[in-house]
Amino acid sequence: MTQPLRRYWMLLLLTPALAQAQLLARASQPSQPVDDRPGGSLTAYAQVQETFYAGTSKALDYWLYEPKGAHTALPVVIFLHGYGADDPRSYRAWINHLAQRGRIVLFPRYQNGALTKTADFQANALSAVRAGLQGLQNLGSPAGNTPDLSRVAVVGHSIGGVLAVNFGAQWMSEGLPAIGSQPLAVFSVEPGKTWGRGNGKVPLGDLSRIPASTLLLTLSGDDDTVAGWCDAKAFWHRASAVPPTNKNYVIVHTDDYGRPAVQASHDAPTALVSALDPSQPSRLNGADAFDWYAVWKLFDGLSGAVFENQYRDYALGGGAAQTFMGHWNDDPAHPVTPIAVPDITGEPPATGYPGSGATGIEPYPGCH
Repeated sequence: MTQPLRRYWMLLLLTPALAQAQLLARASQPSQPVDDRPGGSLTAYAQVQETFYAGTSKALDYWLYEPKGAHTALPVVIFLHGYGADDPRSYRAWINHLAQRGRIVLFPRYQNGALTKTADFQANALSAVRAGLQGLQNLGSPAGNTPDLSRVAVVGHSIGGVLAVNFGAQWMSEGLPAIGSQPLAVFSVEPGKTWGRGNGKVPLGDLSRIPASTLLLTLSGDDDTVAGWCDAKAFWHRASAVPPTNKNYVIVHTDDYGRPAVQASHDAPTALVSALDPSQPSRLNGADAFDWYAVWKLFDGLSGAVFENQYRDYALGGGAAQTFMGHWNDDPAHPVTPIAVPDITGEPPATGYPGSGATGIEPYPGCH
């Protein structure tokens, strides 16, 4: 074979691979939507005020985050961190987004590293949240805003996702402020674990006590090898008083079509901000499409349905607003794998679940 002919066949064979490589090289993640809808970058306020409150022990510390210059009645979000992520900087990009949308964010520490037993997490969180809400009720907010304790939503990640559903079940019985006629919104993000053998599991409360009016969303990431999917799915069933119209179990998928990939891993909900400018995402593990189109969007929709009676379709129902994950920045635009909203009504968890960790019972076969 002559040299020109050999080059011709090599080019012919390599063309599809080169084309695919070029496609991946230019396909970057979707940008944050430039609008004021759930997950969007256009927010009502620009600056966020942070206030730290020391508890009688480190595990009872808490922070408040709120917009500067609002001077109006604002709803309250209780933000419950994951195991070991007790420094709010781990979630600061998300916290800033919430405060800039006009929410007062209460972030309880509830854990002094490995020194705090997991069995004490719920009680510590309740103590710090009670102190924070009572302070807001009696003294107002440090930034001069008026906390509206009739509008409260709870979001938690990892072990915080377990605590979040427990808050939903225990709100009234634990002496927390009454929420009047407004339903409580609860978002449990990649929760776990309440099952399995060994110590270190967080006891799960009686989720059948979550009121029927609650808007409940549970989420698993298909690349989460830490908490897995079992608790997120089981919580949907255990909240038996909440009708299916008021709750969804959703799955976010990893999509590596472009670079960087959209990762639905366990640490995906964390997002730092710049140390020089806390209002801006950090270049290291800053917010990305998983945040804007998944957890931020879903919680903006869920809390917006409770707080302002809008954007419910961004959090519940399985429609396009809820499931859309944006498009990769290529031509033609390729959609990111949408959020899945499976119908799990016929898949109840195993009898005997939940346990405190002593039984090792899995909610479903194949839990990891």
